[in-house]
Amino acid sequence: MKIGIPKGMYIYEQPILFDSFFKCLGIDVVYSKETDKQILDDGINYSIDEACLASKIYLGHIKNLVDRKDKENIDYIFIPRVCSFRNKKTICVKFFAMYDICKNIFNADFLTVNIDYNEGKSEFKAFLSLGKKIRF
Repeated sequence: MKIGIPKGMYIYEQPILFDSFFKCLGIDVVYSKETDKQILDDGINYSIDEACLASKIYLGHIKNLVDRKDKENIDYIFIPRVCSFRNKKTICVKFFAMYDICKNIFNADFLTVNIDYNEGKSEFKAFLSLGKKIRF
């Protein structure tokens, strides 16, 4: 199995967490390319005008992986759903909805985890659930 990981938002800040998780399960990991003008232009094409720059760039990274999925045999693109962190800080609603947005825009298979400390869903619980889903 091969998982595509976009180099944007929360994933970009925590690459070792996600990379290590999938590799421990014996899953190959590929990343979207570095952010460049093409990534930005693609993200702009798939975004509404009012979307922030970070979400436009993220959509560009998803588009990069979608474009490569058949050629590189990428089975799933990973988009975590992060709502709140341990310190009770929340994330922008657009980022929380990014999994749903991408499912509606792109023709690809996506995987997600739900991380929401306000609801008792830590990274640990989220990854246990995802590991069971992938391996069984």
